[in-house]
Amino acid sequence: DVVVVVVVVVVVVVVVVVVVVLVVVVVVVVVVVVVVVVVVVEVIVVVVVLVVVVAVVVGGRVVVGLTSMSISTQQRNQSHFHRTPMSAVCIYVHCNFGRLPSIDYSSPPMCRFKLQQSFNCRPPLKKPRLILPQSAYLQIILGVLILHHHFSSLATHRTPLEQAPIYRPPV
Repeated sequence: DVVVVVVVVVVVVVVVVVVVVLVVVVVVVVVVVVVVVVVVVEVIVVVVVLVVVVAVVVGGRVVVGLTSMSISTQQRNQSHFHRTPMSAVCIYVHCNFGRLPSIDYSSPPMCRFKLQQSFNCRPPLKKPRLILPQSAYLQIILGVLILHHHFSSLATHRTPLEQAPIYRPPV
């Protein structure tokens, strides 16, 4: 009888130890998996945030440099074309993308482009500066103007080249 009791106790103890070890192993595996998943998710979030930040910084550069463009005094004095807000946008696009801008004074105001002819930009803005805080308002205004013009053009079912004649500053 004593031998049977001892054997039963030993078997029960062994089974309990095996079950406890298995439970501990499962818990450890689950914890490791959770930690790995959390770390991977955090890395993904950090990468996404970095990509968004880089995209915002790089995208913001598009609007920068309006004040740093250099256009000759003679061309600046040719007409009031150079002193209108939309013409500043047109000239900026020309100086950065190599197209000659002109402005349409119909409603709404707009930029129109043809092959480069007479405007000289010194130097082309190859490396625009980062956005400054005071230019945030300018970006918002330009964005609203561009969107307004885009949807106005869609509403009239005409392409920009089909609208009013190109304005050319007097020579």
